[in-house]
Amino acid sequence: MEHLDLEDMFGRRRKAALKFDYKHLKAEDGTEHLSIRLQNVGRAVAKCTGFLVEFQNVELVDVDGALRNASAINAGPIVQYDNNDGVIHPNGILIYVGAVRFRRVQAHQSVILKMTSYFEGGQPVESQVQF
Repeated sequence: MEHLDLEDMFGRRRKAALKFDYKHLKAEDGTEHLSIRLQNVGRAVAKCTGFLVEFQNVELVDVDGALRNASAINAGPIVQYDNNDGVIHPNGILIYVGAVRFRRVQAHQSVILKMTSYFEGGQPVESQVQF
């Protein structure tokens, strides 16, 4: 039996685990600012990392940093990040990837973020946040 198979069977194989982190601020001009960061909370290096964030009740105003507005090729306001060259080490340090400025479509309704993160060798992880 291969060494990797034994590691998988006994749960000893080191795996990366990406944690999506954000900071939300409201501006005086009616827009809102979402600063997005990633952290590897696993035990292995995360290679070829990326994520998609699908927004509900949002009109995107601006996207900066390593983020891209992928709304034109997807249904709805979507922001994308990918890094096929670098890695995220499991050192507990937050990595800033960019920020999104937006307006709520319905001012009194919540904003919902549906996030899907991925990396080489791992399964996509979906999560949802509402504020």
